[in-house]
Amino acid sequence: MEMPTKNRDIEKPASARRPSGGRAAWRPSQLRAVVLLGGTVRNAGFGAAIKRSLLDLPIGGGINLLQHWGNEVSQLCSHLGMTKIPVRLVIGRTCFSPQGWVEAQGVHLAVERDPVEFRGTGGVLRDLAQDYDDNDLLLVATAHMLSMEPLTHRVDQLFAGSGDVRLLAGLNMVPAGLFVLRCGALRELSTSGFVDLKEQGLPTIAKRHSVQVVEGSHLPAYSIRRWNDYLAALRARHQPEGPQETSPYEENWQPMFRIVEKGAIVDPLASIHDSVILAGRRVDAKATVVRSLVGPDGIVQRGQTVFGEMVTGAGLAE
Repeated sequence: MEMPTKNRDIEKPASARRPSGGRAAWRPSQLRAVVLLGGTVRNAGFGAAIKRSLLDLPIGGGINLLQHWGNEVSQLCSHLGMTKIPVRLVIGRTCFSPQGWVEAQGVHLAVERDPVEFRGTGGVLRDLAQDYDDNDLLLVATAHMLSMEPLTHRVDQLFAGSGDVRLLAGLNMVPAGLFVLRCGALRELSTSGFVDLKEQGLPTIAKRHSVQVVEGSHLPAYSIRRWNDYLAALRARHQPEGPQETSPYEENWQPMFRIVEKGAIVDPLASIHDSVILAGRRVDAKATVVRSLVGPDGIVQRGQTVFGEMVTGAGLAE
Protein backbone atom coordinates (compact mmCIF):
# COMPACT_ATOMS: atom_id res chain seq x y z
CA MET A 1 0.00 0.00 0.00
CA GLU A 2 1.39 3.38 -1.03
CA MET A 3 1.21 6.51 1.07
CA PRO A 4 1.17 10.17 0.06
CA THR A 5 4.66 11.57 -0.21
CA LYS A 6 4.39 15.06 -1.68
CA ASN A 7 2.99 17.03 1.23
CA ARG A 8 3.43 16.59 4.94
CA ASP A 9 -0.08 17.95 5.49
CA ILE A 10 -2.88 16.52 3.36
CA GLU A 11 -4.71 19.45 1.79
CA LYS A 12 -8.13 20.33 3.16
CA PRO A 13 -10.22 23.53 3.51
CA ALA A 14 -8.79 25.97 6.04
CA SER A 15 -12.10 26.05 7.89
CA ALA A 16 -11.89 22.30 8.43
CA ARG A 17 -8.32 22.25 9.75
CA ARG A 18 -7.75 21.48 13.42
CA PRO A 19 -4.73 23.05 15.08
CA SER A 20 -2.26 20.43 16.23
CA GLY A 21 -2.37 21.83 19.75
CA GLY A 22 -6.14 21.55 19.96
CA ARG A 23 -6.04 17.95 21.14
CA ALA A 24 -4.17 16.47 24.09
CA ALA A 25 -0.99 14.58 23.26
CA TRP A 26 -1.40 10.89 22.57
CA ARG A 27 -0.60 8.47 25.37
CA PRO A 28 0.77 4.93 24.90
CA SER A 29 -2.20 3.62 26.88
CA GLN A 30 -4.44 4.66 23.96
CA LEU A 31 -2.77 2.11 21.67
CA ARG A 32 -5.21 -0.76 21.35
CA ALA A 33 -3.68 -2.96 18.67
CA VAL A 34 -1.04 -3.37 15.98
CA VAL A 35 -2.64 -4.11 12.61
CA LEU A 36 -0.45 -5.94 10.10
CA LEU A 37 -1.75 -5.64 6.55
CA GLY A 38 -0.61 -8.96 5.21
CA GLY A 39 -2.10 -9.70 1.82
CA THR A 40 -4.25 -8.88 -1.17
CA VAL A 41 -7.41 -10.44 -2.53
CA ARG A 42 -5.61 -13.30 -4.26
CA ASN A 43 -2.39 -15.28 -4.30
CA ALA A 44 -0.15 -13.72 -6.92
CA GLY A 45 3.43 -12.82 -7.75
CA PHE A 46 6.19 -13.93 -5.42
CA GLY A 47 3.84 -15.61 -2.94
CA ALA A 48 2.25 -17.70 -5.67
CA ALA A 49 5.66 -18.65 -7.03
CA ILE A 50 6.89 -20.04 -3.70
CA LYS A 51 3.45 -21.40 -2.72
CA ARG A 52 3.54 -20.01 0.81
CA SER A 53 2.96 -16.87 2.82
CA LEU A 54 5.73 -14.30 2.49
CA LEU A 55 5.54 -13.94 6.27
CA ASP A 56 6.97 -17.45 6.56
CA LEU A 57 10.14 -16.48 4.71
CA PRO A 58 13.32 -16.85 6.78
CA ILE A 59 15.33 -13.70 7.48
CA GLY A 60 18.24 -15.24 9.42
CA GLY A 61 18.89 -15.94 13.07
CA GLY A 62 16.46 -18.86 13.01
CA ILE A 63 13.36 -16.67 12.59
CA ASN A 64 10.99 -15.75 9.79
CA LEU A 65 9.40 -12.40 8.98
CA LEU A 66 6.30 -12.98 11.13
CA GLN A 67 8.41 -13.96 14.13
CA HIS A 68 10.49 -10.83 13.53
CA TRP A 69 7.32 -8.76 13.78
CA GLY A 70 6.43 -10.55 17.01
CA ASN A 71 9.82 -9.71 18.51
CA GLU A 72 9.51 -6.09 17.41
CA VAL A 73 6.04 -5.71 18.92
CA SER A 74 7.20 -7.39 22.13
CA GLN A 75 10.00 -4.84 22.46
CA LEU A 76 7.51 -2.05 21.74
CA CYS A 77 5.23 -3.40 24.46
CA SER A 78 8.05 -3.20 27.00
CA HIS A 79 9.17 0.19 25.69
CA LEU A 80 5.70 1.68 26.17
CA GLY A 81 5.26 0.13 29.62
CA MET A 82 2.35 -2.05 28.52
CA THR A 83 1.66 -5.62 29.59
CA LYS A 84 0.36 -6.75 26.19
CA ILE A 85 -0.40 -5.54 22.68
CA PRO A 86 -2.86 -7.44 20.46
CA VAL A 87 -1.60 -8.00 16.91
CA ARG A 88 -4.24 -8.37 14.21
CA LEU A 89 -2.81 -9.84 11.01
CA VAL A 90 -5.27 -9.19 8.19
CA ILE A 91 -4.86 -11.20 4.99
CA GLY A 92 -6.92 -11.60 1.83
CA ARG A 93 -9.63 -14.22 1.63
CA THR A 94 -7.63 -16.48 -0.72
CA CYS A 95 -4.08 -15.65 0.41
CA PHE A 96 -1.75 -18.21 1.92
CA SER A 97 -2.02 -18.17 5.70
CA PRO A 98 1.31 -18.10 7.58
CA GLN A 99 2.24 -21.42 9.12
CA GLY A 100 4.49 -20.00 11.82
CA TRP A 101 3.20 -18.57 15.07
CA VAL A 102 4.41 -15.68 17.16
CA GLU A 103 5.66 -16.56 20.62
CA ALA A 104 6.84 -13.30 22.13
CA GLN A 105 6.16 -11.79 25.52
CA GLY A 106 3.18 -9.47 25.56
CA VAL A 107 2.13 -10.31 21.99
CA HIS A 108 -1.30 -11.80 21.29
CA LEU A 109 -1.58 -12.64 17.58
CA ALA A 110 -4.83 -13.18 15.69
CA VAL A 111 -4.92 -14.00 11.96
CA GLU A 112 -8.02 -12.57 10.31
CA ARG A 113 -9.19 -12.78 6.73
CA ASP A 114 -10.96 -9.93 4.98
CA PRO A 115 -14.66 -10.54 5.72
CA VAL A 116 -15.67 -9.36 2.24
CA GLU A 117 -13.86 -9.15 -1.08
CA PHE A 118 -12.66 -5.87 -2.59
CA ARG A 119 -13.12 -3.79 0.56
CA GLY A 120 -9.84 -1.94 0.13
CA THR A 121 -7.32 -0.98 2.83
CA GLY A 122 -9.39 1.99 3.96
CA GLY A 123 -12.51 -0.15 4.16
CA VAL A 124 -10.72 -2.87 6.13
CA LEU A 125 -9.44 -0.35 8.67
CA ARG A 126 -12.89 1.25 8.91
CA ASP A 127 -14.35 -2.16 9.75
CA LEU A 128 -11.67 -2.84 12.39
CA ALA A 129 -12.33 0.55 14.01
CA GLN A 130 -15.81 -0.60 14.97
CA ASP A 131 -14.22 -2.57 17.81
CA TYR A 132 -12.72 0.54 19.43
CA ASP A 133 -13.61 3.95 20.88
CA ASP A 134 -12.98 7.19 19.01
CA ASN A 135 -9.81 8.09 20.91
CA ASP A 136 -8.28 4.63 20.70
CA LEU A 137 -5.21 4.31 18.49
CA LEU A 138 -4.24 1.69 15.93
CA LEU A 139 -0.66 1.20 14.76
CA VAL A 140 -0.87 -0.04 11.18
CA ALA A 141 2.03 -1.60 9.29
CA THR A 142 2.59 -3.21 5.92
CA ALA A 143 3.47 -6.74 6.99
CA HIS A 144 5.68 -7.49 3.96
CA MET A 145 8.24 -4.87 4.93
CA LEU A 146 11.58 -5.32 6.65
CA SER A 147 12.87 -2.13 8.25
CA MET A 148 16.46 -1.49 9.20
CA GLU A 149 15.27 0.60 12.17
CA PRO A 150 13.69 -0.83 15.35
CA LEU A 151 9.93 -0.49 15.61
CA THR A 152 10.31 1.32 18.96
CA HIS A 153 12.24 4.15 17.29
CA ARG A 154 9.73 4.52 14.51
CA VAL A 155 6.76 4.57 16.88
CA ASP A 156 8.47 7.22 19.01
CA GLN A 157 8.78 9.37 15.88
CA LEU A 158 5.08 8.98 15.14
CA PHE A 159 4.00 9.74 18.71
CA ALA A 160 6.17 12.87 18.68
CA GLY A 161 4.26 14.17 15.64
CA SER A 162 0.80 15.64 15.40
CA GLY A 163 -2.43 14.83 13.63
CA ASP A 164 -5.27 12.32 13.85
CA VAL A 165 -3.51 10.23 11.21
CA ARG A 166 0.31 10.16 11.16
CA LEU A 167 2.18 8.45 8.36
CA LEU A 168 5.90 7.77 8.66
CA ALA A 169 8.19 8.61 5.74
CA GLY A 170 11.88 7.93 5.31
CA LEU A 171 14.57 9.17 2.95
CA ASN A 172 13.19 11.49 0.24
CA MET A 173 9.79 11.17 1.93
CA VAL A 174 9.39 7.60 0.69
CA PRO A 175 6.58 5.85 2.63
CA ALA A 176 7.91 3.64 5.41
CA GLY A 177 4.92 1.31 5.53
CA LEU A 178 3.93 2.41 9.04
CA PHE A 179 1.31 4.79 10.39
CA VAL A 180 -0.79 5.40 13.48
CA LEU A 181 -4.32 6.74 13.55
CA ARG A 182 -7.15 7.65 15.86
CA CYS A 183 -10.16 5.40 15.36
CA GLY A 184 -12.55 8.35 15.39
CA ALA A 185 -10.97 9.58 12.14
CA LEU A 186 -11.86 6.29 10.46
CA ARG A 187 -15.56 6.90 11.14
CA GLU A 188 -15.51 9.28 8.16
CA LEU A 189 -15.12 6.34 5.77
CA SER A 190 -17.95 4.37 4.26
CA THR A 191 -19.08 1.22 6.04
CA SER A 192 -19.61 -0.57 2.72
CA GLY A 193 -18.01 -0.79 -0.69
CA PHE A 194 -14.42 -0.40 -1.81
CA VAL A 195 -12.35 2.28 -0.05
CA ASP A 196 -8.73 2.68 -1.10
CA LEU A 197 -6.84 4.38 1.71
CA LYS A 198 -4.55 6.55 -0.44
CA GLU A 199 -6.93 7.59 -3.21
CA GLN A 200 -10.18 7.82 -1.25
CA GLY A 201 -9.68 7.27 2.46
CA LEU A 202 -7.07 9.88 3.38
CA PRO A 203 -8.63 12.72 1.35
CA THR A 204 -12.00 11.96 2.97
CA ILE A 205 -10.52 11.90 6.48
CA ALA A 206 -8.56 15.10 5.79
CA LYS A 207 -11.76 17.08 5.24
CA ARG A 208 -12.45 17.03 8.99
CA HIS A 209 -9.28 15.73 10.64
CA SER A 210 -5.56 16.42 10.59
CA VAL A 211 -3.53 14.03 8.41
CA GLN A 212 0.22 14.46 8.72
CA VAL A 213 3.29 12.84 7.15
CA VAL A 214 6.03 12.52 9.79
CA GLU A 215 9.58 12.54 8.52
CA GLY A 216 11.53 9.77 10.24
CA SER A 217 15.13 8.67 9.97
CA HIS A 218 16.84 7.86 6.69
CA LEU A 219 17.23 4.15 7.46
CA PRO A 220 15.45 2.21 4.71
CA ALA A 221 12.52 -0.17 4.92
CA TYR A 222 12.43 -2.86 2.25
CA SER A 223 9.40 -4.38 0.60
CA ILE A 224 9.71 -8.13 0.07
CA ARG A 225 6.86 -8.58 -2.37
CA ARG A 226 9.40 -9.60 -5.05
CA TRP A 227 12.12 -12.21 -4.61
CA ASN A 228 14.97 -9.90 -5.56
CA ASP A 229 13.75 -7.21 -3.14
CA TYR A 230 13.64 -9.91 -0.46
CA LEU A 231 17.30 -10.72 -1.06
CA ALA A 232 18.20 -7.02 -1.06
CA ALA A 233 16.49 -6.66 2.33
CA LEU A 234 18.43 -9.60 3.71
CA ARG A 235 21.70 -8.19 2.45
CA ALA A 236 20.96 -4.87 4.19
CA ARG A 237 19.91 -6.67 7.36
CA HIS A 238 23.18 -8.60 7.50
CA GLN A 239 25.38 -5.64 6.64
CA PRO A 240 28.21 -5.27 9.18
CA GLU A 241 27.68 -2.49 11.71
CA GLY A 242 29.51 0.78 11.37
CA PRO A 243 30.08 3.14 8.43
CA GLN A 244 30.56 1.50 5.07
CA GLU A 245 33.11 2.77 2.57
CA THR A 246 31.53 3.70 -0.72
CA SER A 247 33.20 4.37 -4.04
CA PRO A 248 31.86 4.71 -7.59
CA TYR A 249 34.49 2.12 -8.56
CA GLU A 250 33.68 -0.34 -5.78
CA GLU A 251 32.70 -3.87 -6.70
CA ASN A 252 30.54 -4.99 -3.82
CA TRP A 253 31.06 -8.75 -3.84
CA GLN A 254 31.64 -9.38 -0.14
CA PRO A 255 29.18 -12.11 0.93
CA MET A 256 26.84 -11.02 3.72
CA PHE A 257 24.70 -14.05 4.47
CA ARG A 258 23.55 -17.54 3.55
CA ILE A 259 20.23 -18.94 4.72
CA VAL A 260 19.51 -22.65 4.37
CA GLU A 261 16.06 -23.41 5.69
CA LYS A 262 15.54 -26.53 7.76
CA GLY A 263 14.62 -29.37 5.42
CA ALA A 264 16.73 -28.14 2.52
CA ILE A 265 19.47 -30.40 1.20
CA VAL A 266 22.77 -28.65 0.53
CA ASP A 267 25.92 -30.61 -0.20
CA PRO A 268 28.93 -29.55 1.95
CA LEU A 269 30.90 -28.93 -1.26
CA ALA A 270 28.33 -26.44 -2.58
CA SER A 271 28.98 -22.68 -2.31
CA ILE A 272 26.11 -20.46 -1.14
CA HIS A 273 26.59 -16.67 -1.13
CA ASP A 274 23.89 -14.10 -0.29
CA SER A 275 21.26 -16.67 -1.16
CA VAL A 276 18.30 -18.49 0.38
CA ILE A 277 17.60 -22.21 -0.01
CA LEU A 278 14.05 -22.99 1.05
CA ALA A 279 12.94 -26.21 2.72
CA GLY A 280 12.71 -29.26 0.46
CA ARG A 281 15.07 -27.81 -2.17
CA ARG A 282 18.42 -29.26 -3.22
CA VAL A 283 21.86 -27.93 -4.09
CA ASP A 284 24.34 -30.56 -5.26
CA ALA A 285 28.11 -30.79 -4.77
CA LYS A 286 30.35 -28.16 -6.39
CA ALA A 287 27.32 -26.05 -7.33
CA THR A 288 27.55 -22.30 -6.77
CA VAL A 289 24.54 -20.16 -5.83
CA VAL A 290 25.06 -16.39 -5.65
CA ARG A 291 22.41 -13.76 -4.82
CA SER A 292 19.68 -16.22 -5.71
CA LEU A 293 16.66 -17.98 -4.24
CA VAL A 294 16.11 -21.70 -4.65
CA GLY A 295 12.35 -22.04 -4.44
CA PRO A 296 9.62 -24.62 -5.05
CA ASP A 297 10.96 -27.90 -6.41
CA GLY A 298 14.19 -26.13 -7.28
CA ILE A 299 17.35 -28.16 -7.86
CA VAL A 300 20.82 -26.78 -8.55
CA GLN A 301 22.76 -29.62 -10.08
CA ARG A 302 26.38 -30.64 -9.58
CA GLY A 303 28.81 -28.05 -10.92
CA GLN A 304 26.05 -25.63 -11.92
CA THR A 305 26.45 -21.89 -11.27
CA VAL A 306 23.39 -19.74 -10.56
CA PHE A 307 23.69 -15.97 -10.23
CA GLY A 308 20.86 -13.51 -9.62
CA GLU A 309 18.02 -15.96 -10.27
CA MET A 310 15.05 -17.63 -8.61
CA VAL A 311 15.29 -21.38 -9.27
CA THR A 312 12.05 -23.35 -9.40
CA GLY A 313 11.06 -26.77 -10.66
CA ALA A 314 10.34 -25.15 -14.02
CA GLY A 315 13.89 -23.89 -14.29
CA LEU A 316 15.43 -20.44 -13.82
CA ALA A 317 12.97 -17.61 -13.40
CA GLU A 318 13.77 -13.90 -13.60
